[in-house]
Amino acid sequence: MKSIKLKHKQAKLKNGFIDEKNIKTTDLFLSDSKKSQTTLIKKHLFDKLLLPIVCEPETLESKEDRFLEIWFKSNKNEIYRDLTIYGAILFHWLGIKHATSFKKIAVNLEDKFQNEYPGAAPHNKVSQFIYTASEGISYSQNHSQTFHIDAPVIEYLKIFKSQKTASSLAVAILFYFLTFIKKFFDIFWKYSNTFAWKAGDILLIHNYSVSHRRRAFSYERSILMTWS
Repeated sequence: MKSIKLKHKQAKLKNGFIDEKNIKTTDLFLSDSKKSQTTLIKKHLFDKLLLPIVCEPETLESKEDRFLEIWFKSNKNEIYRDLTIYGAILFHWLGIKHATSFKKIAVNLEDKFQNEYPGAAPHNKVSQFIYTASEGISYSQNHSQTFHIDAPVIEYLKIFKSQKTASSLAVAILFYFLTFIKKFFDIFWKYSNTFAWKAGDILLIHNYSVSHRRRAFSYERSILMTWS
């Protein structure tokens, strides 16, 4: 399951970490009757963050709707390769302003979209398979959606090694459970990456490899989304 979100207004792993030296800039050659030119979409990571991988245009031409439609279609395999590696891609500084432009880019990435939202959060339908994602409560902090977690196996036998009575066993189980919960949240926050995105940015998320959440906000926002 993949989510593509629009906000309005392949690297290799080295010792378990991303080797930024292997992040390559993608070239796309556009030809017309007058001249041929190379427009670049560069890739990079935010400082001290392991995801998302960021793709952003280096020239004004690479922000045009026509170029973006062609680029997304031509580089579909590379985009999904990066999505598999990183779990999330932020297309930064694109300047997309309309739902129609967002839809054109989306259909160049996927050909099978869901036309009904399966969740409980409020989403208003804008057009075919394009929905709003701005109706969430602004002060709902730490809201997280997790579709897949490789849960560790709890070693229950460790609880019983030195227990003699039912009461001490209950305390041990309680403390173990609370400790496990604390470890889980410590890991959750340790590997959480918070970053700023701008009006017109597109965020592509692989829901089965990463979770995503929204932070509290105190201003008006407009977000569109689609999923496959």
